[in-house]
Amino acid sequence: MGAERTWEDVCGFVNNKAALCWFASADAQGRPHVTPIGSFFLTAPGRGFYFEHYPKTMRGHFRDNAQVTILAQGGSRLAFLWAMLVGHTSNHAGIRLFGTVGGRRDASPGEFELFRRRVRFFRPFRGCDILWGGMRRVRDVALDDFERLELGRLHRRSMEAA
Repeated sequence: MGAERTWEDVCGFVNNKAALCWFASADAQGRPHVTPIGSFFLTAPGRGFYFEHYPKTMRGHFRDNAQVTILAQGGSRLAFLWAMLVGHTSNHAGIRLFGTVGGRRDASPGEFELFRRRVRFFRPFRGCDILWGGMRRVRDVALDDFERLELGRLHRRSMEAA
């Protein structure tokens, strides 16, 4: 898939290609803060959730300002190396999502299952339960817009060739 143009495409990208998302929030004075989140899922167009266990600073920001910008980072080093080698790519670096975060609530069994599938590779390792064993609470995210992040002229060259 080259260019995500619909919410369905965005859901596929976030849930299948973006292992890590970066959440940007702001405190009451407008100072930005960026937090990595590995448990963000899109469940429907404009709807998502994430497990909130560690991000204490971001949690405090949402008391004053529930707006969030999320960068779903995609691609791999190998894909980037290939783009550099051939001089173009139809892929892009990620998707930026804009929305509002809701209050904390208990995760549903279905949400736990999505998370278990995402971390299944790490289950045999001791660190898995240490890092993620306490995941119990989630926040819903209502998203109202998105934009693709492209690799500048590397991406434009690919689009011109099409």
